[in-house]
Amino acid sequence: MIDIVKIYKDFIRKQATSGGRRPGLHVSDLVSDCLRKPYYRMNDTVVREHDDDTIDNFFYGTAVHKAFDGMVPNMEYHMCINPFDESIEDVIVDIKKEMKKNPYKWVSGSADAIINDEVILDFKTCTKLPSKNHVSYMKQINFYSYMYYLHTGIEITKGANLFLEKTSGFHSIKLFEFDLQPLDVNREVMMYAMDTIANEEPPDKEPSFFCKWCPYIDICKPYN
Repeated sequence: MIDIVKIYKDFIRKQATSGGRRPGLHVSDLVSDCLRKPYYRMNDTVVREHDDDTIDNFFYGTAVHKAFDGMVPNMEYHMCINPFDESIEDVIVDIKKEMKKNPYKWVSGSADAIINDEVILDFKTCTKLPSKNHVSYMKQINFYSYMYYLHTGIEITKGANLFLEKTSGFHSIKLFEFDLQPLDVNREVMMYAMDTIANEEPPDKEPSFFCKWCPYIDICKPYN
């Protein structure tokens, strides 16, 4: 008999992890107070598997992004920069080449939406709408603003996170808007995080609610 449940689970896992193991650093690696996850990922020879709950969470995010494709002209705006010398790469082949050659100098990322060169918007799915925005989500958009400036010469000063509640079928939403930090501040914070990850010793532990989604929790033991 055909195992339909297995087909469904395999499809979700494939969709949620279709990018494979990316070379180099991604903006999402740099935004948490805890930098151990990217440190372990960059130094680990084993590709870590996520559990089903984490895969489901990724799948919801992927589905939402695909649903909003075309909402504004600049959706999923891909960027890759070296903040140390402020250079950029636009060609996918060259990006992979540079990130493989200098993995701790280059960082890539995709802003969910750039609206009229005035606001950088990032979507977040959640089980329950938050009462306030999360620092790491705001930091992510701040980094995008610096990257976007290097790519286009345009400085964006406003950011926004749009939260969509999964348990309501995405009918309940909440928007947080905020002012972005100066570009030079974002550059310094970004370089500090990249240098910390590049150290021989692992960064300090910073336990948070994100730990339960980390594939390296067994190595890190954040609460010990």
